[in-house]
Amino acid sequence: MANTMLRLSESEMMTLWKQILHLEVPRSDCDVERTDGIDLDAMVATHIKQWYAHLLRTAPLHLVPVEDVIGSATMTSGQGMCAVQLPERCARPVEVKMMAWKRPVTEFLSPDHPVAKMQSSALMRAGNENPVVVAYDNRLELYPAPESGPAPIATLRAVAAPADGTYAFSPQALDTIPHFAESL
Repeated sequence: MANTMLRLSESEMMTLWKQILHLEVPRSDCDVERTDGIDLDAMVATHIKQWYAHLLRTAPLHLVPVEDVIGSATMTSGQGMCAVQLPERCARPVEVKMMAWKRPVTEFLSPDHPVAKMQSSALMRAGNENPVVVAYDNRLELYPAPESGPAPIATLRAVAAPADGTYAFSPQALDTIPHFAESL
């Protein structure tokens, strides 16, 4: 069964968040205006942004939007390595494959991983049969890459927040809101 993503605007997300956490009881028989309380909307907006950022960084892939970001990434290559700067809205890489590689990479090494450190040596560097990608926040280093010229990338998929500022996620992710709110 295909999992359809919800796509909500900021105001729709605010309303939904308040309903899930029982923060606002809809009333139609009166108007109340307070000037001495907390700014509930500002607090909820902050919590929503924190929850969504956490969701994008940590949730299983079927709960979050994954897209090909090759068109919005910037790349430089040379000396056997291709550096890829992911767009700011990317939370984490999912899959990378260069044209010459025999397989895609879906596991990304930290810069302090022993195999990542080996990539600085041309003699120990990964080959097309077993490529390596080292992740630094929103920058990736892809090994191997052509010694010179452009590095043709076939696939560059990442978990990314929608470019239009909406919130996109699986309806199943709504179950994480109460637990996340308790941790705040």
